Amino acid sequence: MDALRGLVFWQSLGTAITGIDCMTAYAKATDTRVSPHETSARDTGSGRTERKLVEKLPEEYIRCPDPDLLSTLRKLGFVASGYDNVLERIDRLEELMALKLTRDDLEALGFSPALLKRIDDLEAISKELLKEREKIYVDCGTSPHMPFPSDNKKLIKNLQENLNTLREQIARIAGLTSDLQTETKEIRVDCKVSCSKR
Repeated sequence: MDALRGLVFWQSLGTAITGIDCMTAYAKATDTRVSPHETSARDTGSGRTERKLVEKLPEEYIRCPDPDLLSTLRKLGFVASGYDNVLERIDRLEELMALKLTRDDLEALGFSPALLKRIDDLEAISKELLKEREKIYVDCGTSPHMPFPSDNKKLIKNLQENLNTLREQIARIAGLTSDLQTETKEIRVDCKVSCSKR
C-alpha cells in the first residue's frame, strides 16, 4: 500500500476513468452525427476525409466522477488506512506477547502456590465460559435443522440455564480477580518493605 501511495492519486484516477467514459461517449456521438464543433475533417488527397476528435470535450460531457466511483475509491482509501492500522496493531501485539509472563516467571517471582492455583482456576473458568458461549451459538441456529428458539420452549429453557451458569461463573471470576488484586497488592507492599529494610 505504501508503494502505491506515491503513484496513485484517487482524484486523478477518478478523473481518468471518467475521461475514458467521456471519450467513449464522444466517439459514439461523432459516429452518429457530424458537426463542425465536434470533429475536424481533413482531406487526405485520396478522396476520403479523415475525421479526428477535437482536443476539447463538449461541456455536457465534462462532469464530476460518478458517485459510485467516488464511494468505491473512498472505501479503498479506508481499507488501505485500516490495513496499515491492523499491521501496526499486530506489531504491537507481537511486542507485548514477548513481554508476557510465563509460569516459570511467576514461580521465579516467589508467588505462593495458592495464588498460582487460583490463576489456574481462573484460566479453567475462562475456558469453560468460552465453551458455554460456543454451545449457545450452536444451539441458536448454526445447525440448519434446529427450530427457531421462540418455537421451542425446551430450547429456551436450556438457554436460560446456560445463561444462569454463565452468570455464576462470571461472579466466581470476579471474586477470583478481586482476591488476586488484593494478594498482588500485599506482595507489592511486602516487596517495598523488604527493599526499604535493605
